[in-house]
Amino acid sequence: FGRDWLLAAGIFRAVQREPIDYLAFLFNTDSHGRGDYYLNATPPLSAGATSGEVRLSKAFGTPTLRNIVYVRVTGRDSSIQSATGDTKEIGPATVGNVPQIVMPVFNPGPVSEVVGVRQFTPGVAYSGVWSSHAQLTLALQKVAYRRDVDTPGAPAVSTDSSPWLRSGAAAVSISPKLLAYGDYTQGFEEIDAAPDNAVNRNEPVAAQSSSQIDAGLRIQIRPKLQFLGGVFEIKKPYFNVDPVGVFREVGDLRNRGVELSLTGDLTDRLHIVSGAALIQPRVQYQPGATSGPLRAVAVGPV
Repeated sequence: FGRDWLLAAGIFRAVQREPIDYLAFLFNTDSHGRGDYYLNATPPLSAGATSGEVRLSKAFGTPTLRNIVYVRVTGRDSSIQSATGDTKEIGPATVGNVPQIVMPVFNPGPVSEVVGVRQFTPGVAYSGVWSSHAQLTLALQKVAYRRDVDTPGAPAVSTDSSPWLRSGAAAVSISPKLLAYGDYTQGFEEIDAAPDNAVNRNEPVAAQSSSQIDAGLRIQIRPKLQFLGGVFEIKKPYFNVDPVGVFREVGDLRNRGVELSLTGDLTDRLHIVSGAALIQPRVQYQPGATSGPLRAVAVGPV
C-alpha cells in the first residue's frame, strides 16, 4: 500500500507418513553385553500440520532514523498419530551376536493415540535503525495453545497454555570498527516425541517455554575482515526417560557458552570462514527423576 505499508501472508502444509516399523531392544544387559532380546512392531504412523501467518508493517521516520512497526498473527493446526505397537520376546542374545529367527507374527493393532494441537499467536514488534549508530528491536507475543490427547478407552486429556513471549535486541556502534550487541528471547517450542526405549514411545510432548540471552562484540579488523565474539545462555525444560522408563520432564537444561568467528578476506585471493562454539551443558534434575546425582553434564540433547 504505497511506500510505507506492507502486507504479507503465507500458508504452509506439512505431511509425514511412516510405514510399519520394526525396532530391536536388548534389555537387562550385563557387563558382558548379554541381555534379553525383544522385537517391537509399530503400526503405520502419520502426522500433518497446517500453519499460516499474516503480517502488516508500517514504515516511518527520517533519512537518519528509520522505524518499522509490525502487527502479526500466526496460527497452526496439527495432528499426530502414535502407538506403542506389539512387542515379542525372542530370548537371550548379546550385543555382538543377535540370533537369526523367523519373523514373528505381530499384531501391532490400530493407532492408539491421536494428539491434536491448535495454536494462535498474535504479536506486535518495533524495529528502529539510527543511521549507522544503533539498532533496536522489541517484540511481544501472546500464545493461545491447546493440546488434546485422544486415547481409545480412556478419557481425553487436554492441555492449555497461554504464555506471553517477550524479546528484545540492540546493537550500538562504539566506534567505526567496534560494535556491541545483545538480545533476549523467550520461546515456546515442542520438544519432540518420546524415544523408542521409553514406555510411552512415540508420545508427543506438549510445547514448553524456553529462553535465550546473548551478547558480544564485533570488531572490524580490516574493511573486509571481521572478528565476532559472544557469550550466550539458553534455558529450557529437560526431557528424558525416568527410572521407571517414562519419557517426561525430569529437570531443567542450561546451555552456557562462548562463540567466536573470524570471517572475511585475508588477502585479495584468500577468503576465510572460521568459527568455534564452546558449550557447557548442565542438567538440574528434579528429586526422584534420577538415581544418580541431581546435577550432571548433559550429553546428547540438542
